Parts: sequence; C-alpha cells; structure tokens
Amino acid sequence: WGLFRPAYHLYGLVVYPLGAEIAHGLRLLMFLTILAAPIVVAFRELRASSLKWLAAAWLLALSLSAYSMVYGTYLVSLQELTGMFFVALGLLSRGSAGRAIFLLLAAWTKAPFIWLYLAFGIRLLFARKRLLATAVLGVGLISLLVMAWSSLQGIYTAGRLNLSPWHIWMNVQNLGSYGAAFFIMTIV
Repeated sequence: WGLFRPAYHLYGLVVYPLGAEIAHGLRLLMFLTILAAPIVVAFRELRASSLKWLAAAWLLALSLSAYSMVYGTYLVSLQELTGMFFVALGLLSRGSAGRAIFLLLAAWTKAPFIWLYLAFGIRLLFARKRLLATAVLGVGLISLLVMAWSSLQGIYTAGRLNLSPWHIWMNVQNLGSYGAAFFIMTIV
C-alpha cells in the first residue's frame, strides 16, 4: 500500500474482533474525548475567563466541522478519528513524556500527524527539555523519512498526487480540522 501506520495496525488487531456494536460504542467514546479535550485544556490553561469560553466555542465548532471525525464514528476503519483520539489523549496528558507518546501514536496512525509530533519536539527545545526534545525530533525525523519512502513505494500512494482545485479545496478543509489540535498545542 505504501502507508506507514504501525499504531493503526495494532488498533485493528484490538478493535476489529470486538464486534460492531462495541466498536461503534468505542468510536463514539473516542469522538466525545476528541470534543472534550480542547475544552478541558482551554479551561485548564487559559487565565482569562472570556478567552476560555471563546477558545472552547471555537474549538468545538472546528471539531464538529471536521467531516472525517464525524464519519469516523460509524466507519470504524477511518484513521482520522483514531489519530485525533491519540492527539486528544496527548493534550489531556500533563507530562511531556506522556504527551510525546500519544502524539507519536497519532503520527503512526495517520501520517499527517507527524507534523504535530515534530512541532512538539521543537516546543520541547524551547522549554529546555533537550533530552526529550532530541528523542522526539530524532524519532519524528526517522518516522517522516520512512513515511515518505513508503508513500513513494506503494501502489495506493505513489500515483495519488493530484493538484486539481477540488483536491486542493478538500486539503484546505482538512487543515482546519487538524489546526485545532495544533492551536491548543501552541497554547499549552
């Protein structure tokens, strides 16, 4: 296929045997966690109460507008919801190491989350957590190289570069849904 997503393969091994009802219930729980995480972080981290409500409303609206997350509640195989769930757990994690693990799981579930993981590594550098920053950036860069190499080799990904106006518009919309997590990460 050309997709590097080891965490998603582990997810499939755990979730698919559960049966449809349990899997859909789990996906709904994941979706609710994704909606709640930015709000929890906004209330935990922001000082001014008007900013808290503004950030919470904006993040909730942005999260609900992400069609791939909504579809992910009933299409059990979509990686977007699973990746965003790991991002949400990372945001809820108070420690840097826990956050790094969950963001790596997100990146290893859906490749575009690698940029969030690398951004977190840069943030760790500015926070003077050099050892963890070096580990995150090293693993992140190696993962990015493996993802790039895999996508060039796969029958699913190698011929998929399409710059039509429709594809560009769809990618811009997807950026908004991933931007919510990035926005919270920069605040935190």
